[in-house]
Amino acid sequence: MRKDKRSFHLRAERKGDELLFSHVEGIGFREFLKEAQPRFELPSRKTLARDVWDLYQEDKAKIKSVLTHNAQRVSLTIDTWTSIQNINYMVLTAHFIDDDWVLHKRILNFCVIPNHKGDTIGRLVETCLNGWGIDKVFTISVDNASSNDGCITYMKKRLEKWNSLIGDGSLLHVRCCAHITNLIVTDGMKEIQQSIESIRNCAKYIMGSSQRLENFRACLEMEKVDTRTMVPFNVCTRWNSTYMMLESALKLQKGFERMEEDDPNFLGYFEEYEVHGKETKKRVGPPTSLDWDNTKEIDTMMNVDDVVMCNIATMMKRKFDKYWGNVNNINKLFFVAVILDPRYKMEYVEFCLGDLVSNENGVNDMSLGFCSTILCFDTAMKKPKSV
Repeated sequence: MRKDKRSFHLRAERKGDELLFSHVEGIGFREFLKEAQPRFELPSRKTLARDVWDLYQEDKAKIKSVLTHNAQRVSLTIDTWTSIQNINYMVLTAHFIDDDWVLHKRILNFCVIPNHKGDTIGRLVETCLNGWGIDKVFTISVDNASSNDGCITYMKKRLEKWNSLIGDGSLLHVRCCAHITNLIVTDGMKEIQQSIESIRNCAKYIMGSSQRLENFRACLEMEKVDTRTMVPFNVCTRWNSTYMMLESALKLQKGFERMEEDDPNFLGYFEEYEVHGKETKKRVGPPTSLDWDNTKEIDTMMNVDDVVMCNIATMMKRKFDKYWGNVNNINKLFFVAVILDPRYKMEYVEFCLGDLVSNENGVNDMSLGFCSTILCFDTAMKKPKSV
């Protein structure tokens, strides 16, 4: 009976309502359950917490068994950030393929870290891997913060001591493609940053109180604009959110202009000062006709004769070349993945290299390098399992 109850509790927890354990001791919840099923014996918060902890340990043991039994190599992703409470966090995720060729993703650790220094991150990753019994790491994907270079250097030394580093360690570091794309787009958007900020500040003003939002909806109705659409705030680490914000703002342009005419406090909002890091400066806005024109250019996509668009493209190309302009700076595993794909193989890679490498000898040299990488990986996989 105890086992059946525990199974029910854990199934309920897996549903992901994210309620506190103490919720089961609430008077209202107990009264509700008493009416719904009087015979059900509700657990205490301590029992529930203990059962969830046991479930975590069981699942952890299963994952450890898979990884250690097959001497499984895992690829890691590391993400660090600072919360609005000024607390540093790190999450470590493992990616691996099981015997049935099913890709798995498991969060190994989610914890507070003292700082974002490379050695600090590396030591914490090492401690976590030891706790999970993982000593064979294939790649580590991180964003392009300089501190992550220190983390990779530290982990190379550890893996070399564990005798599990592939080759010279040049394959270990994988730069996050999504982060590079975000950097490329962000650099391009600097050309119209003032236009973006002015539109974002408009949205902040309107969403700042329920009364302003109600007034804005009234303006939209008077301008015969759909009132169901609102402007989502952009997030600096997600470039597509900026596009979504500008796209939504364009649909509501008439409402913003009507708000400027009807709301006596609207213009005053942009005369105020706000803190940006260590600086205090006047709010940008409200949007001018030039700001709306810039937004339309982004929304309708590139007019090659437009000066603004040309400047944006130039800055984006410069950032692109920094990370991907030189083929030697790209992790060889990206090419190996294409070579091993039966749809493309070596012929397709050599075809693409023709546009990236200046001469035929360079293409041949790189092709031989990729073959050496595959052989190096094959040798590493055939190493005897550690006892």
